[in-house]
Amino acid sequence: MKKNIVYTLFIVFLILLLNTYLSAQKSDWKTFNHKYGYRIELPNYFKLGYLTRLGIQYFNNDLDENIIVTVESTGEGSNVSLAKDYQNTINTTEGIGYKILKDNWFVISGKKGNEIYYFKTIIKNGKTHYLRISYPISQKDIFDSILPRISKSFR
Repeated sequence: MKKNIVYTLFIVFLILLLNTYLSAQKSDWKTFNHKYGYRIELPNYFKLGYLTRLGIQYFNNDLDENIIVTVESTGEGSNVSLAKDYQNTINTTEGIGYKILKDNWFVISGKKGNEIYYFKTIIKNGKTHYLRISYPISQKDIFDSILPRISKSFR
């Protein structure tokens, strides 16, 4: 019985310590001004990853390898292509919980299995930029606090 109490207290201490660390990390952000013309702010535990030949920029993190943040840039950026991308994403994506289409951007988010996804597409300078974020449900509390800033900064 006494071992269980000590073990439980130790686990609670570790959780509080991790939470304190992550809260401190949330206040430190980096701005990435990408050569393809978009801008995005991410917490400092993200770093620039590799850029594929197809124009997909990966951002790596030290938090969880199952967190995926990518931005893809393509040459065509028009209101017509944006509306088509929006409809295509709706038609091919499961578990949509939120969707909105505006003049030069759209957002679609939801849940698929044990994963939460967030897609934001913008048109800027004649290009279309696709922000794709997916993360485990276990990271929901963290992303609920940082996703609004990431989304607002993506332009």
